[in-house]
Order: sequence, then structure tokens, then C-alpha cells
Amino acid sequence: MTPKIIQDTIISPLEELVNGNVEGWRKNWISTRGMVIYLSEQAKTRDAFHEALQPYYWLYLSDSFTGEDAAYPEFRFFIYTCIDSYQGLGEWFGTKDIDDVVESLARKRKEGRNLTDILLLLLRHGYRPYIKEWNKEKLEENIERLRVQGDRYHGEYYCILHAFYMIETADITDEQKDEFESLLRQNWDFLKHVYSVMIKRIVGSGHKNFRGVANNVEVQTSSHPYIHLFYNALIDRQEEILDTEHEQQKMVSHIIKMENIMKDVEQEDTLDPLCRILFCEEFERVLARKRFKSYRELEDLADFWQQEAAKLEGHVKELEPLRKICESMKEAVENSIPVNDVVNTIVNFDDPKVSELVFNKLDWDLEDQPAWAKHRKEMKQLIKAKLKGPQEFQTAMKGYARQMAEATQKMAEKPAVQIDVKEGAHAQISEQGITNQYLKLPNKQAI
Repeated sequence: MTPKIIQDTIISPLEELVNGNVEGWRKNWISTRGMVIYLSEQAKTRDAFHEALQPYYWLYLSDSFTGEDAAYPEFRFFIYTCIDSYQGLGEWFGTKDIDDVVESLARKRKEGRNLTDILLLLLRHGYRPYIKEWNKEKLEENIERLRVQGDRYHGEYYCILHAFYMIETADITDEQKDEFESLLRQNWDFLKHVYSVMIKRIVGSGHKNFRGVANNVEVQTSSHPYIHLFYNALIDRQEEILDTEHEQQKMVSHIIKMENIMKDVEQEDTLDPLCRILFCEEFERVLARKRFKSYRELEDLADFWQQEAAKLEGHVKELEPLRKICESMKEAVENSIPVNDVVNTIVNFDDPKVSELVFNKLDWDLEDQPAWAKHRKEMKQLIKAKLKGPQEFQTAMKGYARQMAEATQKMAEKPAVQIDVKEGAHAQISEQGITNQYLKLPNKQAI
């Protein structure tokens, strides 16, 4: 009796809906919904109810609905209300091949979030053990076979499967896995671009080259707090994904834009642990790179220097505050914080002797640092003037400010980006006084 009731009250109306009878479905919706609640909640009918709907569950999960377009929204809504109450969903789907879902989604050119939502639904219903049984070697081979660009959909799906596999096989609790998978879903529009750089193949977008990918990250404001992840991955892999000097040069403007974003937007480490799981030891090198400080962090750094300098006033033999200031300033210069910002802080310490001590120590430590060497002469003159007295110092500062203004004007008259590539050396990239030593270009002979 139960199979006939299910057939008459659920399956037959559903078939009519698939064939386009939307009005009839809507008209009988209240009675159909009542039968769904009854059949799915009664222990004696629950299994038979879900078993009868399994073919439709597959249509839903593989997005292979072939009925009338007008019926599709109603179909999806109805099936979702049924499938979400199916406690045996994970076990049933565990007998299926996830690649069949990938192929079906690819044929329909569905966005990656469709696959992500399917996997999250399955995980809520007992699918976790089956992900661990996926063939990792086959999955990585599928990624390896992707073209550099042109496999937008397959590539994105394979990366999503890889991400879920890495999370599910990580040595963390189920609660942590849930958190990471939620983060993955929320930030996939950004993380797919990190994946593109890490696997050296453009996935999840129609861009023809990695400059397009970089541009997308720059204009996607939601990605700005995490842009250090993409930036550092790009710097780490640029010689592999940008195979000509011309391509590398064209990427420079994007690298500078990202550096400016990192200075304006404080970087968050929320996604760092997730990326460590997704890319393992490969990403440790990427995360080890020093990230740019935001302007707010720079202000905090300047306050720290001033506080430590205050401890030295009248006690210039105290070594600990001096060590802290010098180490912090040395790190700042080495991480491309503008030297003139550091100069202004040093010469404006209240005690001239503190300024002299800090300068002399840094001048020794940064002797071979190009950006520091550029300002050495002016700094010496400012320190000497400060030791002589306030009037001489004020005159010297006016001269220094005039020099900086003239240098900025000259820079503005030059092309926006200048590149000087030397054999076996780092490229010095300048834009309005910014010097970047992170972009490494290969020898011309190697291109």
C-alpha cells in the first residue's frame, strides 16, 4: 500500500511538474506538502519515501534536470525540502562517482559554488567518510592535465574537490573541518585565484593570462584583507607562470597596485591556516614572506620608536631600548617601508644624541642596503644640524623637504613604471618613489 500512496501523492504529481504542469503543481502544493511531511517522518514509510525519490535526488545533485525550464525552480525547491531530511543521503551518495557530478556541472557551465553547496549538503548527512576514500592521485592527475587556460569549469571543480579532500584528511577535529569548509565556501571567489597561481593554471575565470587574474583580485575589495596570500604566491611562482620577460614586465603594475593595497588595508591571517592545509609545505615558503604593513601599522610602529627613544633620553648608555629601535627600523627598511619615513622619525627624536646613536647603528647594519645608501648623505647632514641646534636643524629640514619635493616632481615626469633588468640581479621597480625588490626576473639568456 505504501508504494502506491507514494506514487499517487508524490511521484505522479512530480512527473507532471517536470513535464511542465506548473499550475497544477502549485494548485495541489498544500496537499502534496502535507503528504511529504507525513511520509518522511513516519518510521514505517520514511525509507520507502526517500528510496522512491532517489532518481530525482540524483537529478538535483548532478544538476541534470531535463524537464521544462518553467518547472525548474519549483522542482529544486521541492527536492531540497525532501533531500535535506534524508539521513541516509551520505551513505546513498557514497556509492556514486563524484566525477559524474563534475561532468554534469561542466556541461551546464555551472559556477564552482554549486559544487561546494552540494558537498556541504552531503557532509551534513554522513558523507564525511567517503571523501577520505577519493583517489587523491587521480585528482592530482586531473589537475595536472588541465590546460594553462581554457579549462575554466573542470579546473575549478577539481580544485574544489582537492580542497575538500585536503580538509577532510587533515589531522584536525570535525568541528575544525566544518569551520574550514565554511571559510572555503565564503571566500572561494578569492581562493580560486590563489589556486590558479599555486597550480599554475587559470581556473574559475575566463581570463587569458595571469595579469587578468591579478586584476580581478585587485578590484575585488572583499579580497583585500587577504591579498598578501595571492601576492606572495604570485611572487614565489612568477618565473614559472610568466614565461617571458615581456610578461613579467607587464605584471609589474599589478604587483605595485597590490603592494599599495597592502599598505592601505590591514592584512588578516584568517585564511592562512586554511591555505596551509590546502597547499601543505609548499605554502609555508609563501607565508614566510614578509607582508607589507598598513599605514595604521606604520603609525603604531612610529609610536613604538618614539616611546623607546624617550627611554633613552638622558640615559643613552641604556642598550635595550636602542637595540629594539634599531632592530625594528632595520626590519622596516629591509621590508620596503619608505626610508624617508624612517629618516623623519630618527631626526625628530627629542634628544639629538639619541638620533645620532640610532643613525650610526643603522648606518652600520644597512651599509649595503641600496634604499638606505640613497639617503645616507642627507641623513648625516640632518643629524649634524640637529646636534648644532634648533635653528640649524630647521634650516636643514627645509632643505631636505625641498629635495624630496624635487625628486617627487622628477619621478612624476618619468613614465609610470621603470624597469632596469640586470643580468643575474633583482629588478629595481620604481613608481612614484616606491622601490620593490621582491620581483625576481631571470637572466635574459634564460628567456
